[in-house]
Amino acid sequence: MLFKKIHKISIVVLVSLIYTNKALCIEQQSLYRSAEFLGRGDTGISIADNQEAIFYNPAGTAYGKGIYKRILVATPMIELSADTKDLLRKVFVEKKTTPQTFLDHIGKNQHLGIYNLSAIVLRRAAIAGFASTREDLLVYKSPSDNDRGLEKIRAESTVNQGIAFNISEQLFFKDLYLGTTIKYIDQKYAVKEASMVDASGIQESLSESELLKKGTANAVDFGVMYRGSGKSRFSLGINIKNIGNPTFSAASGSSAPAALKQVVNIGFGWNLGTKFSKVRLLLDVQDTSSAVETNIYKKIHLGADIAFKKVMGLAFGFNQGYVCFGYYFNAYIFRIDLGSYAEEISKWSGTRPDSRYFMRIAAGF
Repeated sequence: MLFKKIHKISIVVLVSLIYTNKALCIEQQSLYRSAEFLGRGDTGISIADNQEAIFYNPAGTAYGKGIYKRILVATPMIELSADTKDLLRKVFVEKKTTPQTFLDHIGKNQHLGIYNLSAIVLRRAAIAGFASTREDLLVYKSPSDNDRGLEKIRAESTVNQGIAFNISEQLFFKDLYLGTTIKYIDQKYAVKEASMVDASGIQESLSESELLKKGTANAVDFGVMYRGSGKSRFSLGINIKNIGNPTFSAASGSSAPAALKQVVNIGFGWNLGTKFSKVRLLLDVQDTSSAVETNIYKKIHLGADIAFKKVMGLAFGFNQGYVCFGYYFNAYIFRIDLGSYAEEISKWSGTRPDSRYFMRIAAGF
């Protein structure tokens, strides 16, 4: 498969360049990441629509009129850490490949994420095929006295692919929507920590050794959405992801990846609009049940966007306290999104931000 090849290439590029890996804290797994959401602080649970609703709030596909919403042929998106971009420039442009080049990046996360989604979205129903790969690498000073502050490496790799089915309905009264998404997930996961001396073997360990965990799982999301009509501009969304903490069934000859965590996300929105433009103010509180994240400051996301005739738009917000922004241009059969955001990869806010750039091109009609 194409994504399997991309996964192997990304491992080779990142590991052979840096002997490094991810963060020192758990980041929520994402089968699909929306460029539109990331540009405005990763917010939008209360207004999710079209393909975004499948994963962010299943109730959103019931919103609107008519039957047909969108067919997406492909939506390739890439996100890259700012520090990774600088390191690639040093290695490929400036030809700096000495050990000191890599040691200059101690404590800075190197992240590469690639996502793609193809979908048929109707009002009240949708089907999507998804694929994603995430590689995170970090060189850091070991806090252990036994290691006497030696440089350590943590490398983590996750590859997901699967199918998602969505159904939704407008119930009770016209402004309330309910929906569910059923997901089939095929995952490959590996993580390894080592000293700098053993760094040369990380690539093989992640892709070929017994460290690679493989399995499949079925998971269900449930969503509720209220979108006021008439004079009411308020919207509310609740999304329960991975109900019941579904587990993976291990592939033959392998151990299973860790179970998916049930996560509850809540979003609020205020929508203002005219004939030519639309402004939205958003607040999302993610993982309210603290299944993955216990730091309240990292759960809060603020965002806003303004759209002009649905042709182009600007967005900005705060993701875990860090400023982010986005821009899109929509020509109907294709849409391009660009932007930047930061993810906190330590357990405490303001400690180790990982600044990232992203770009998505969506082709469909």
